[in-house]
Amino acid sequence: MSRRWAWISGWGIPPERFLEACERTYPSDTHKVFPPNRDAVDQALALQPDCIGAYSLGTLLLLCEQQRIPESVECILFAPILRFCQEDQCGGTTPRSSLQMLQRRLHEDPQKALSVFYYLAGLSDHMNGDLPYSHEDLIWGLEALDQRQAPMPDTRFRAIIG
Repeated sequence: MSRRWAWISGWGIPPERFLEACERTYPSDTHKVFPPNRDAVDQALALQPDCIGAYSLGTLLLLCEQQRIPESVECILFAPILRFCQEDQCGGTTPRSSLQMLQRRLHEDPQKALSVFYYLAGLSDHMNGDLPYSHEDLIWGLEALDQRQAPMPDTRFRAIIG
């Protein structure tokens, strides 16, 4: 039986590229991917999905709102984070100075900021000249990575780390 998925991608990840990976992983299911912005959790829940999945920043957003997710919805977290920066000692490995550098670069040269991010994260995505989603949402996402902290997930969340 086909399941309906709602996904929240990670910072700087083009939703269409993330969708391709979802469709390869669960080819018989239907998928909708949302960029990690202030409305992502609302948009995902509005689909009334069978499953919600998230990656990196998407996991942080989802975990901050976990009490709103119906018990019947399966939840999968790829590279989950409770807090992003290394200094917060919540599992994050990125120094706050690196995040602040990305924030400055994002304001000055968004393409360069994304290239640096992809390099630091070991992602093979290449810039095609377009932003993966709105500049405003990219700025908001880095602020969320700097400021938000999620509680530990409850037992219905499956986490995939590595």
